[in-house]
Amino acid sequence: MSYPNSAIAHSTKPAAAVARRGIAAQLPIHWQARAISSYLHAQRQALTALPELLATRVSTLTGRSVGSEDVFVDMDAELATIVVDGVVFRARNQQVVALRSCIECGIERFESAPLFSRADLGYALSAWQPLCHNCQPKEPLNWLES
Repeated sequence: MSYPNSAIAHSTKPAAAVARRGIAAQLPIHWQARAISSYLHAQRQALTALPELLATRVSTLTGRSVGSEDVFVDMDAELATIVVDGVVFRARNQQVVALRSCIECGIERFESAPLFSRADLGYALSAWQPLCHNCQPKEPLNWLES
């Protein structure tokens, strides 16, 4: 009796055909390994370029000269960080953001929207007022009745 979906299915095919199928089944592993290797290589290149990217973007946004040697890179988290005049900037996935603490308690940190221009940075430094969950204004229980 033969079970086509069984891991120990019995076959009446010649041994040569089974051997060829076994070789063909191993070929996808080779292309998968090459694809994974290409991804890892591109990821390493992106992480290597991250300090320069962050330094250049922050220099453009702030008008201050920032060197890539001043950038801290966390390879495991795939991000780069630099502090300029007390403002923390972070780069991840080719995006640069500013980090700000909750304006009430100062405990939790939040990432701004991506910074593309000096105006974006100005908004993140002034108008954007992040609040953590615990510091959010409480809605009155009967807010629908007002």
